[in-house]
Amino acid sequence: LMLTVLVMGGWAGAQSLEPAGAWHAMVDSFAVTVLVVVWSFAFGRLSVHVLRHLACQPNQALLVHPRTLPAFEIGLKTAVWLTGLYFLFSAWNVDLTGWLASAGVLGVVFGFAAKDMLGNLIAGFAILADAPYEIGDFLLLDAGTRGQVSSIGLRSTRLRTADGEEVVVPNSLMTGSRIVNISAGNRGRSRLRLPVAVAYGSDLEHVRSVVVGAATGVTGVLEGSVAPLLRMVRMGDSALEFELDIWIARPDTRERTTDGVNCAVYNALVAAGISVPFPQVDVHLVPPAEGDA
Repeated sequence: LMLTVLVMGGWAGAQSLEPAGAWHAMVDSFAVTVLVVVWSFAFGRLSVHVLRHLACQPNQALLVHPRTLPAFEIGLKTAVWLTGLYFLFSAWNVDLTGWLASAGVLGVVFGFAAKDMLGNLIAGFAILADAPYEIGDFLLLDAGTRGQVSSIGLRSTRLRTADGEEVVVPNSLMTGSRIVNISAGNRGRSRLRLPVAVAYGSDLEHVRSVVVGAATGVTGVLEGSVAPLLRMVRMGDSALEFELDIWIARPDTRERTTDGVNCAVYNALVAAGISVPFPQVDVHLVPPAEGDA
């Protein structure tokens, strides 16, 4: 406001001197230019403050929240400065018709040349608005890639795998494929299903007691309402096949917990005298009959 008052005062003082026609137009254009620049900065800052205030409001169904804030900031700043440039050119009587026509042609050419980039940007806005996953969630992609979301950008999403590698996935692929959010719905917990097989003739209740007891004592396995559960799934060709369901607190401990449970269950079965079968093939050799070649 102070700069506006100063510019308007200077413009009024210059008008009182009654400059010649060319100087009169130049003074007007210069005053409008300064005002456009000043108010473009002002509206840009004001829009950022308003967006940040809206993003911090709890319990409201708005598209503006901390995750989508960067996208809205970029969009509003771009709109403010494009509007400012329009008034700036108009102040100096620059004909924008040819520029707009050229911009339209260049826009079509740029659109074809950068269609993949534009597709990723649009997909990035969709991900920020729809929020199918958040930073810190564990995702399983169609290709079998499993990792924790470390960054969500307008062009790509980054996943940190259990091997310490960072996988960069374009947002167009994230929106066009089936994604399993392992962290969603269970407050970060994840379930593992581990196969267990014992020999025919084993006492089933004894097997349940031994296997569940061994799995319960492993670090990382949750107890209480989500305690380990052993279910018999089928009577196989050479073994009674079970499935051990366990819950873990964090999906990134899947491999370590699986190793601990498998080792504990095997040691417990051996200590209890329960046989763990393995596939066997019997080959019978039949001698040829007399007269056969």
